Amino acid sequence: MGDRAGAVGEYLPNRLVQLEGLVMDRHFLDSLRRADSILPVLKEYGVSYYVATNPVPGANGCFITTEPAQSKGYSHRVRTTLCQKIVGDFWVDGWHTVVFRIT
Repeated sequence: MGDRAGAVGEYLPNRLVQLEGLVMDRHFLDSLRRADSILPVLKEYGVSYYVATNPVPGANGCFITTEPAQSKGYSHRVRTTLCQKIVGDFWVDGWHTVVFRIT
């Protein structure tokens, strides 16, 4: 998950991969830097679901995401088109959240 992962991580009984890179290891950051999509990085870490905040609608029902979303240009950003199965899609207080099944 990218931005807004703190509260979710607090209540989630499972492990959470925080794509902003705030608490991950050096290997994670290096993998993200080398990637041209977040999908191989998520698969490497055994991620089953990807939670996107305000993804941009793309063609054919796909969405475009950029991680880390809140980078101010100091870190490598990875833009990805996601066409995976959507298992959650909702709006709360102007935030659009889409949950994709990765594996």
